Amino acid sequence: MAVDRSNPHFDRTERAWRQLLLSAAAVYGKIPGMLDMVIIGGGVHGTYLSHVISARLGFRELAVVDPYRQPLTVWGRHTQACGMRYLRSPSSHNLDLDFHALREFAVRRGWDRNTAFIPPYARPLLRLFDEHAAAVIRENGLQRWRHTGTVRDLILHDDHVTVTTEHQRLRARYALLAVGRSAALCYPRWSAALAAAGDVVDHVLAPTFCRQRLLHSDSPVIVGAGASGVQLALATAAESGTPVTVISEHEIRVRSFDSDPCFIGPRCARHFLAETDYSRRRAMIIAARDPGSVPEEVALQLSRFRDQGAVRIITAAVRSVRQTGGRIRLQLANGIDIQSDCVTVATGFAPGPPGGALVQQVAERYNLARSADGFPLPDGFLRWHPRLFVSGALAELELGPFAPNIIGAIAAAKRVGAFLLQRDAPHRHHWVPLSRLWDSAQSA
Repeated sequence: MAVDRSNPHFDRTERAWRQLLLSAAAVYGKIPGMLDMVIIGGGVHGTYLSHVISARLGFRELAVVDPYRQPLTVWGRHTQACGMRYLRSPSSHNLDLDFHALREFAVRRGWDRNTAFIPPYARPLLRLFDEHAAAVIRENGLQRWRHTGTVRDLILHDDHVTVTTEHQRLRARYALLAVGRSAALCYPRWSAALAAAGDVVDHVLAPTFCRQRLLHSDSPVIVGAGASGVQLALATAAESGTPVTVISEHEIRVRSFDSDPCFIGPRCARHFLAETDYSRRRAMIIAARDPGSVPEEVALQLSRFRDQGAVRIITAAVRSVRQTGGRIRLQLANGIDIQSDCVTVATGFAPGPPGGALVQQVAERYNLARSADGFPLPDGFLRWHPRLFVSGALAELELGPFAPNIIGAIAAAKRVGAFLLQRDAPHRHHWVPLSRLWDSAQSA
């Protein structure tokens, strides 16, 4: 968003940034035809990082490569598919460079605070978050960095990288992997039997998911009772008026966040970064996360819908599945049989690092350091290679359990930005506050 030049601190801040940008330009120089960076992935992480690198760090030769022309396409598809109403992240976690920007945007646009945000931590309404994100993208010209395509190859040279898509070849000083897990969905084992029989089991996060099938079903069934599954059940029941059955192997778990926010601050992060055994770091990440849980307001709405008979929860594993008379029959471990004309799974993403064959290929070609479960082991600047940075889940063994979330993009920008501005490296085994880069720039 535009800088408030009436702020008395603006002149000092602007001078500091100009000094840093001049220093960076002196270090890097200019090579004709060479970009500063290619960001692979144009979701929340890739879009935010392009904003920081262009607006804060002053680099003007960028490319954000993504299969979709519009920023946040997959984000929008996923949130709309499951019927999300409020984000699970605080309003301070947004795509602008100021933690307060989303709340200030809501005031300027006349949003009612009682509906725009809910506790804890003023979590924003999805529509408000999306409107603000669109404004950030539009007002900062972030669309101009985008190149539509899928990366086919990534070559890491000593002094630059080459990124090849089906449409073009790009050269840059650096590349940054900001890919998400959307291409690797987790399907229950029993769904393979239906696929072999030619039937369709929709996944709520699949590009081909069609909510209309659920809405027109006479007996909709959703397998999975995490945030996506429960919100999908609530939205379907409210819109169609038809009772929805949700099948889950576990009871409904209520948590404010999908991972322990302690790791964003020093108390847990110092302990995490001090651990040099990456298998133990992985164990800490697993223990800190709450997959398959729902926030309080979703649990309250679910309770009301259950009392009204609009949603039924069955806690049992699916033992077998088959087609009977054109309908799908699910036999559960508790002996109950469920029949439906439409079954949708909301079982999240497959385990393992995102990025699929591209990440695997680059890791093997350059013998890059990986953990036992295949995740990158980057340095304190999130460099996996002298020319390659990582963000999101690919950086979680350095950043912690929150790495895939919006705050993970903010944390990644601090680390990458510190390197690009030639600041001191974050201490490898010590927690560093997220504001360190901006604060140090303003005091320069």
